[in-house]
Amino acid sequence: MRRRVGRRLGKDIALVASILALIALIQGFNVLSRHQEDVIRFLPAACEPFNGRCHWEDATRMIQVDLPGAELKSLQTFPVRVQLKGIHARQVTVEFQGVDMYMGYNRITLEQQPDGAYTGAAELVACVTGRMQWLAEVVIRDPSGRATGLRFHFWAS
Repeated sequence: MRRRVGRRLGKDIALVASILALIALIQGFNVLSRHQEDVIRFLPAACEPFNGRCHWEDATRMIQVDLPGAELKSLQTFPVRVQLKGIHARQVTVEFQGVDMYMGYNRITLEQQPDGAYTGAAELVACVTGRMQWLAEVVIRDPSGRATGLRFHFWAS
């Protein structure tokens, strides 16, 4: 009788283990087959210290981001301009994040202009501490959904 219970328990454990392994396998495939839009490849741009412009280029491509100066003013709308060369974009977005303090969701989608540049307007929330460092992430999605971007820090008061 004990042998039967032991065998039955062994089969139950094997069944549970098989089900858990199958679930893990399916979850693994879900992670591996994530859509490529979930991955952003940030390029190594030398944009610091920031002087109002962040520029990256190689032999055939160029990304240039312009903000209206080295230090921005909080609670004031400012223009954002992204110029591309050799890169076809489906969408260009810029997200602003507080470096030392979460300042909420702040992402804008830029619109393509007749000259090919992408432009928009942004505004930073004020920090109670006064002057604050921000991180800008510019993300360019190509027609296939792949994303490339630039990151740089700047100050706002």
